[in-house]
Amino acid sequence: MEAWAKAQGIEHVKRFADDEKPVEVDPIFKWIEGIIEHDTSLEQLIVYFAGHGYDMGYGERWLLSGAPGDANAAINLEGCATLARTGKVPHVVMVADACRTAARGSQALRVTGSLILPNERRVGPAQAVDRFYACLLGDSSAEALDPAVAAAGYKAIYTDALLDGLSPSGPADPEGYIRPNPLKDYLQAEVPRRVERLRRTLNVEFNQEPDAQITSRPEAWISRHDRPPGVPREITRRPPPPASPTPGGVSSPSSWLHGLLGTVLYSAIPGFQPLLAAAAYQGGAFSRLAEDMQLTTTRFGRTRFETHCGFNVRGAQFVGAFSPMVETVVIDEGRSVRLDPPRPGVSVVLILHNGTGLTLPAIPEYIASLTFQEGALIDVSYEPADNSGLGERTEYTPRMRELRAIAASSTRNGIFKLEREDAFQVAREMQEAKLIDPAFAIYAAYAYESLGRPDLISEMRGYLGRDLGAHPFDLALLTRELDGKRVGRNPEVLSFLPLLAQGWALMPALALRMPPSLERIERHLLPSVWTLFDRDGVRLLYEALASGEVG
Repeated sequence: MEAWAKAQGIEHVKRFADDEKPVEVDPIFKWIEGIIEHDTSLEQLIVYFAGHGYDMGYGERWLLSGAPGDANAAINLEGCATLARTGKVPHVVMVADACRTAARGSQALRVTGSLILPNERRVGPAQAVDRFYACLLGDSSAEALDPAVAAAGYKAIYTDALLDGLSPSGPADPEGYIRPNPLKDYLQAEVPRRVERLRRTLNVEFNQEPDAQITSRPEAWISRHDRPPGVPREITRRPPPPASPTPGGVSSPSSWLHGLLGTVLYSAIPGFQPLLAAAAYQGGAFSRLAEDMQLTTTRFGRTRFETHCGFNVRGAQFVGAFSPMVETVVIDEGRSVRLDPPRPGVSVVLILHNGTGLTLPAIPEYIASLTFQEGALIDVSYEPADNSGLGERTEYTPRMRELRAIAASSTRNGIFKLEREDAFQVAREMQEAKLIDPAFAIYAAYAYESLGRPDLISEMRGYLGRDLGAHPFDLALLTRELDGKRVGRNPEVLSFLPLLAQGWALMPALALRMPPSLERIERHLLPSVWTLFDRDGVRLLYEALASGEVG
């Protein structure tokens, strides 16, 4: 990669490697800060990382030499991307040839990571941030023995394909430019092809599918060759799974979901069509998506309470619920909680049968439903209670429930991404459909954040504020109305912590401070799509809420 960068004529090239001495955060930060400050004409910054990585609460960490023993010896990728969108460099490209498996063990979960980009607040439209990943979320990035070299000659499959994609034989346009989207398509076809070839040659079983998130404009480019290779190499896409049922008339999970996607693809929100199509083409993620969809599309539990408000749970049991503002009652053998919150809502600590727990807002006239799988909270939805009188106004149809389930499942599998053009359609269709589900808005808000579109998040915040009198904490976080502030009691904000787990990775970049009693609460997070805490974390939540420090 270093040789490629120099051959491209890139003026500032710096390699940090631990073959001679440990790689540390501070020298990386100072070098990047130095070139940004002294080169006012800098148009692009490319950060390439090869090494160990893992996902922690859907916020990825690139581990440096001192990790995990040193909790700061890692790069917080999500936080860096957030800073890049308000920075001085028009186009930032981040490439990771690293695993994206979930962090395991208490030591790994305490690795908070650090930021390697300057904390700047430039005024104007968000800068473009493109991200290339060697594998899908939850999967590993592989090295393999190269049969063409001597024994122990290992090659990183993704980087090998990436370098070919950036070369003259890659997907260059007629002018010789290799642009982000064609490179993404090239890698998504080429890496699985190389994996399959190695599987046959070496007789080993492994899979690897690359991923990418492109937000730059079509004219952006990464590599250029003065002598274009002529006709670009054809990108052969893998066909989608068959939609026909399996023998005996019973559909397999994949064919069942493909049938659902085919139905929704042409009749649902237009902006989600690329998402659904992408899900159908992702082999490994497609199977996981199918399983999650079967679980999350159906409504469960109570659809009405005498109080018009409550919580349902499946895959776990409630053993307690607490709010200093309202009485809470666990009913139905731990499957539901009933309460009558004042407007616009209150924060409630929900305690589960295994001692873990979380905090969620109880919103008047709405029922929140929680879905657990293998101990993780994979989905939260809010729907109007049947006796609330809101059903007609919100028009919460089965189709909307399917779309929310797709967003939830895709988030878990790391494929919920909206491209630049689709975001406008999604926002418009959400408004026209009058969809008022704070959970759905949270999913969409993080997709908009990745696009650098805080204006669309602000619009959703405005809709929810007018209808509910408040908006979820995550929307306040992503619109930066909380920048530099201490979390506390805010009647216009529902909850006092990120509800979707990936929000925790953004907190350092946005300089958000926790109250003293919760300063170390992040150490008690558990692997989960939605924020979930261990026993000690639940105790800290209870004490902070009871003291009135937060609300």
